[in-house]
Amino acid sequence: AAPVMGSGAPVASLEAIGPVKARIYLRNQAPNRLVNETLVTQYACAMLDSEWHNTGDPIKFDEQGRLADGQHRLQAVVESETEQVFSVARGIPFDQLLTTVDTGRKRGAADVLTIMSADPSTDITFLYPRNLPAVAKLVMTYYNQRDINRSTLFCTTLSTTQIVRFCVSNKAALEDACRIEARISHTVQMNKGALAASIFLCQQDDGESLTSFVDEVIRPTTTKGNPAYALREQAMKDRMKRSPDWSKDHRLTGAYFIKAFNAFCVGRTVEFIRFAAFGERMEEFPTPYGWEAPF
Repeated sequence: AAPVMGSGAPVASLEAIGPVKARIYLRNQAPNRLVNETLVTQYACAMLDSEWHNTGDPIKFDEQGRLADGQHRLQAVVESETEQVFSVARGIPFDQLLTTVDTGRKRGAADVLTIMSADPSTDITFLYPRNLPAVAKLVMTYYNQRDINRSTLFCTTLSTTQIVRFCVSNKAALEDACRIEARISHTVQMNKGALAASIFLCQQDDGESLTSFVDEVIRPTTTKGNPAYALREQAMKDRMKRSPDWSKDHRLTGAYFIKAFNAFCVGRTVEFIRFAAFGERMEEFPTPYGWEAPF
């Protein structure tokens, strides 16, 4: 177990911690909040992918030698069966830890993009930095799952590093998707994140078809049988309902947009847009017309 500290100043050091040592520390910990299993999985995945880095935020032990902060990181070490180097601080009074640890807000991908855009030492500026990460997560989920269901384990455990890297690598296409989403949202209200993600996926094959389709959604030239008009009308009707509906649901919004786009691309007339998300006739999430995985 960790050594008992005296009443002097806290002692800081670097320490390599593997599964055996992590289990010992976890068995000897002070009262703490409940473990967030999703967070542990996220950390463990980062460790297994060599994306975990010691940023200086220490594993903290109180004056009795008990683990007081770091249970999720140490549990991730156990789960990943890896050894990681951590900053460690020992001898911190427990009453001080109780009121200062985990009271702040975690820095997310949107914060990172905003900081990168404002930092004069970086050579990149993001448009829509608050929106891009949410869109990127749905697109990354589609690449992996062929669905944009953000409740999947894959989506919920995506790390900030993975999301930021995707945003950097796909900056122009993501920003174009958000710009087009904003055009549509001025006229038709749908789930914005799912709408932008679907636009991103649809524009990968044929940008001209997508441009024509979006123009039809915003300002239809025909009504009867026009898939873009059917999508627009369904969204408008549905927004008038008082109960939660597909235009607020990210997965249904994405499925309806892609189905309408596909019909438009092949010249198929439709009067209504439907997607069976569950039940005996449940459909697979649609694939954009002409789409192929980029890897």
